[in-house]
Amino acid sequence: MEESFDNEELMEFLREAGAVEVDGIDDDGEFIYSFNMPVLKEVFPPLFEAIAQDIDNSLIELYKKGLIEVSYDEELNAEFKLSDEAKEILTDMGFNELFDEN
Repeated sequence: MEESFDNEELMEFLREAGAVEVDGIDDDGEFIYSFNMPVLKEVFPPLFEAIAQDIDNSLIELYKKGLIEVSYDEELNAEFKLSDEAKEILTDMGFNELFDEN
């Protein structure tokens, strides 16, 4: 049976499960959340799938615009190289944890 939550109840459930934590507050006073994706996948798969699909779609659009390069190693593992513009766009979308700034 699928559980029904309002937004506040859902966020409390996810916080208690360790799937989400408050990561800051934006300029409008709204909370910024950070997701623990492995935990989220386990405790609330529909939200995990929605976020994963959004990330995939965003990366595909950036690739189509020439802002991401993809190369493959001998084992056909993909390596993505993001332009500075792609990093800026992803940061604005809240996906800044997808890339390492080091």
